[in-house]
Formats: sequence, C-alpha cells, structure tokens
Amino acid sequence: MNGTPRTQDNGLAQQLPYAAIVAFITACCLSIEFLAPEHWGPSVVWFLLAPAGALIASAIPALVVARRVQRIEKMAHEKDDLIGLLLKDYAAERGDWVWSCDVDGRLRGVSQKFALHAGRASGQLEGTALADLLGEGETGRADPDGIAVLMRQRKPFYNVEARIVASDGEHRWRMAGKPVFRNSRFEGYVGTAANVTTESRAKETMAYLAFNDGLTGLSNRVHFQKRLGDCVARLDRYGSAFTLLYLDLDKFKAVNDTLGHQAGDQLLIEVAKRLSATVRKADVVARLGGDEFALLLTDESDPGSVGNLASRLIELVCMPYIIDGQELAIGVSIGVAIAPVDGNQADQLVRNADLALYRAKAEGGDCYCFFETTMDAEAHKRRELELELGAALERNEFALHYQPVVTAADSVLAGMEALIRWNHPTLGLVPAHEFMPLAERTGMIARIGEWTVNEACRALVQLPEHLTVAINLSTKHFRNADVFAVIQQALAASGVAPHRLELEVTESLLIDDSGDAISRLAELKKLGAMITLDHFGTGYSSLTGLLKFSFDKIKIDSSLVSDASDEAVSRETVRAIMALARTLRIAVATKGVETIEQAEFLKEAGSDQLQGQLFARPMALADILAVTGAPRQGAELVREMAEAAA
Repeated sequence: MNGTPRTQDNGLAQQLPYAAIVAFITACCLSIEFLAPEHWGPSVVWFLLAPAGALIASAIPALVVARRVQRIEKMAHEKDDLIGLLLKDYAAERGDWVWSCDVDGRLRGVSQKFALHAGRASGQLEGTALADLLGEGETGRADPDGIAVLMRQRKPFYNVEARIVASDGEHRWRMAGKPVFRNSRFEGYVGTAANVTTESRAKETMAYLAFNDGLTGLSNRVHFQKRLGDCVARLDRYGSAFTLLYLDLDKFKAVNDTLGHQAGDQLLIEVAKRLSATVRKADVVARLGGDEFALLLTDESDPGSVGNLASRLIELVCMPYIIDGQELAIGVSIGVAIAPVDGNQADQLVRNADLALYRAKAEGGDCYCFFETTMDAEAHKRRELELELGAALERNEFALHYQPVVTAADSVLAGMEALIRWNHPTLGLVPAHEFMPLAERTGMIARIGEWTVNEACRALVQLPEHLTVAINLSTKHFRNADVFAVIQQALAASGVAPHRLELEVTESLLIDDSGDAISRLAELKKLGAMITLDHFGTGYSSLTGLLKFSFDKIKIDSSLVSDASDEAVSRETVRAIMALARTLRIAVATKGVETIEQAEFLKEAGSDQLQGQLFARPMALADILAVTGAPRQGAELVREMAEAAA
C-alpha cells in the first residue's frame, strides 16, 4: 500500500522540469504575440529572461534526480532477473527446483519437477495455496517457524523442513524462500525446494534409536537418565516428589538359556507391553539392559499407591506367556525408592532402588521392597565380603563338605557331592549361594573352581575306591578357563581313576556356545570322567540337553521332589523323566529327599540314586572318613553317617 504514492511522486518529479520549460516558452510566445514592438525594451527582456534562468536552474537538479531514479529502477529490474537466473542455476546444480507464489500465496508457474515431487499434475497445482500443500491451510500451525506463518509476515526463510501432503503419502521438503518487491510493492515469493524424505526419516530413526530400546521400543538407559535428571531438577525447584522403581525378571535366565535368545527376546517384548499398559502416559518405562527395567512415576510419591502399582505389576508379569506355542512363566522383583525421602540426587536414588531390588530378590523374588536405611549396612557388608573373597584362597579359608548319595534300592553309599563352603573368620561358615555370585562377578570363579577340582581329587585318594565324588562346574568357569587341563592335571597328580570324578553341569552351558561346550565335554568324557546334567526338570528344554550330548547321569531337581509330595502332575512328570532316562540308558539321581514317603515314591518310579537330608547333611571330610574307614556297609553305614552329621 505504501509503494504506490511513492511511485507517483517519482513520475511527477521526472515530468516537472519539462512542464516548467514548456510553460515558460508558452508564456514568451504569448508575450511576443500580444505585445507591440514599440513596447519592447530592457525591462521586458529582463522580465522574460529572469524567470527563464530561474526555471532552468531549478529544472537541472530535478532532471538529475529523475535520471538517477530511472537508473535505479532499471538496476532493480535487472537484479530481480539476475536473482531468478541464479536461483534456477542453483536449483539445477543441486537437483532442487524453483517455486514462486503470488501476493496471496498461491502457486504460479509450477514446474514439472515441482509437480512430480508433489505427486500431482502441474495444472492441478497452478493457483493452489502453498499453505494447503504444506498442510497449513485452513487451520494453520501453531509453530511460529512454519512456512505459512513466515510468508504471512513476509519474512525470508532458509532450510526450513516442511511436510508435504502428496498423493502417494507424506513427503519432507527442505525449502527456502524470499519475498519479492518491485518498486517497494510486494509481489509474492520465490524460492527453492528439495525432497529430503529419505534423509529426514533416517535422522528420525537415528534420534529414535538414540533414546529408545531397539528391541522393546521402551525408553533406553540414556533417555531414562535424562528424564530422571528432569525430575530431580523439578524436585529441586518446585519440591515435586516422584518415585523410582527398579525391576528385574525372575526365572528369565532359564528361558533364555534353554529356549535361546530369540524366545527370550520375544518374552522381553511381551513384558514391555504389559508394563507400558499399566502406567500413565506421563510416566516413563525403560529397559536398562538384559532383563532389567525401570519405571519413573513423575508425580507419585504415596507409598500406598506405589505399593498397589507394584503389586499389579507383579501380578501382570507373572501371568503365563505363550511363546512359539509354548506356555512360559516368569516372575519379577521390584525395588522402590521415593524422592525426596530416599534421596534427592539421581545417583543416590538409583543406588537405593537397586538396594531395595537386591532385598526383594534375596527374599525369593516375585515381590517388591521399599528402600530402608538398613540396606546400606547390608550393601557395605557385601562389599567387604567381596574384598575379603580375594584373599580367602591364600588364607586357606575354603572347605569342601560332602553330602552322601545312596542307592535307591538298598540305601548303600554310592558316592558324595562336594559342596564348597567359606569358613569366614568372623561370619562363620558361609554357604556357596552367598559368595559364589561374587566370585563369578569378580572373576575369582576360575581360581576357586581349580581349587575345588584339586581338593575333590585329594579327598578321593582317602576315600574307599568304590566311592565317587561329584563337583559342580560353574558355567562361567567352564567357558572362561581350560577346565580340561585343570582336571587332567589334578587326576594325574592324585592318581585317582577318572571315573570316580563326576562333573556336574547345567543346561545353560549348552545354549549359547553349544558346539564348543559339547566338544569340550566330549574331551572330558574321553578322559574317563563321568558327566552329569544337574537340575534336570527346571528348564524349558531339558530333553534338548539330553539329545545334544550323551550324559552319564541326570540329577532331578529338588523342587520337583518337593512338589511330587502333593501334586499329581509333578509325580507324573517325575515318572516321565524316569521312563525317558531308561529309554536313553542314562542313570538317574534325585536330590532333595527329605521324607521316607518321598524316598519310597522315587524308588518305585525308577530313580537309581537318592540324595538329601533324609540320609545325611553335608559333612566335613574328617567326619566322612571317621565312618567310611570302619568295616560297615549298606543301610547301617548310611545311618551312622546321618548320626555323625546330626
């Protein structure tokens, strides 16, 4: 609107000098025409010349200005033409295309390339509002950097990404544009565009993977820590309380080890779905790695409400899953830390939630625990135990205790299972389940495993030659050390017959590196040692383990024996295992026998050997030798061993 009057003024300024000269000449002619010659004189001449000089003097600057205005306008037109040519050259080099709009934002001069990428014909696009093509038409966009908003404000824009609604779906264009003015009058927009759909989606995928778990789609550890930091900042500024829950799946390792990682991954995906469906949108569900999850309740701190949620989570996670047509069951342990009661810093809250989780797992799993200050003392004790474990071997603090294994038919002593104990100077006798996980985590397991093999061979030298000793081989020890060399050297040094040494392994050994594990087991069997598959019946593919390797013996897990006392299904399962073992010609031993009724049932079902508290608790070697050194056999010997252990 402001450009039009200025254009008119410029035209008037250009015409004014010429009009003045014409008017002066006209006046002179009229004077000559109407004045008689006798009236001509100096005064008349002066009268005519003075205005002429004044007019010429005033007209010259005006003429200069007018000529300058003409040159400027010509340069402006040439500049606009040059800009247009440069835009076309730039677009041609980059594979972009030029677009232009009129004062109303409607497309004009639509090129074939523009139409091709928009998925429409040029005729359809001509006169179409660019805002409609960008999806910003009738409703507009709240985004202040939107192209439609910038165009309404007549602002230039560069490298702005726009979503284009094309006939074949949504595309992403990178656009630049500048408003065009002629003689200070707005005439529309001209710019370039490029199709960056592939590039944009790749960036979105990278951003998604940077903050989300690739398997489950949940937040990953990085995003979780960021959101936790946001909650801590809000707590510091506004006092907004929140809650952190740490979750660890129970029995998941058995699924992963027996069915393989593919089934384990599918199980994790199903768990993630159940967790996500339980919490609110404002909360954060994350997978921290493996079978560890975390929940961030951004505005919940009431212990009662948090406890109810934890109970629902446990109930949901423990419901059966169908994976590859097979029903699976797992559990979950949960540790809870509430801010600011249990801490006001991210690392402190994470540590306290983890301590609470440790307590929940120690209590048997499938439960939740709130953080308590006493857990700090327990954690300190575990750290001290871990430090002391390194020196326990040098201080000769480890010992093997032996639990008798008897024949099911007549209760004759057939052998023993060696169970490691830590004779701690202040804590007393520490059972294996309390320190062996520390040994595996710290890498001490190889040294402890080697000591166990040598100690068992030394015990066999002192025991009657018809007795065997079974030792448990840790999966980590088996994979990370040369077990064959250790056992070969121990047997050679002690002179013990290899068949008297039983090596017990679990199914997990055969899952991840089954080829290597089986070849190494075959070497040990060729050496003469007996190979036993321990904890049989607790995995999901025990039969697979039997088919992969020719074991000498299987040991039925004590949990099946306990259940068989009351459950018909467990009893039938035990019978089926016995029948399978007879078919494969594999000996069967059963652990955890505590009652005479259990012993009678297992004898009737077909178990070859029995082991448990009914016969004797684990005993020191000296107590074993005190009984086995006497000339007694059969049930009498077993009774005396039980009395010695009592």
